[in-house]
Amino acid sequence: MNKKLSLLLSIFFISFLLFVSFVIFEKPLSGLTRAKEEFLPSINQSLIIAYPLTVKADGKSKSEISVFIRSTIGTPVLNTTVNLTSTLGNINPTSSITNKEGKASFTITSEQPGIASVEAKVNNQSLDKKISILFK
Repeated sequence: MNKKLSLLLSIFFISFLLFVSFVIFEKPLSGLTRAKEEFLPSINQSLIIAYPLTVKADGKSKSEISVFIRSTIGTPVLNTTVNLTSTLGNINPTSSITNKEGKASFTITSEQPGIASVEAKVNNQSLDKKISILFK
């Protein structure tokens, strides 16, 4: 009788745990181990903005560049490394980490006149959007 009781108690506790996990989580347990979409950067939803778009080519005048990293559902993604490259000028810093608003900040200067095409990369993927800054 002792073996039958322990078997029934084991079946009861296992079924109780399964019931509680389905009620509480409402999803399979495998969903808890995957990264949520709200924390993954999206190259389509992210933005790159610069102001001003026309700058003196004196090596001192700066254009402020802001990169906003967003998830696939549009929420800001923090603590993500953003790398910037340009065809002209000097970017400072070349790498920055996003804050709680998903923003990484940079500046660009140039001593040579021309058009700088600026590109941002996240996780070795280029954002869909690029900007151009005119140095006169």
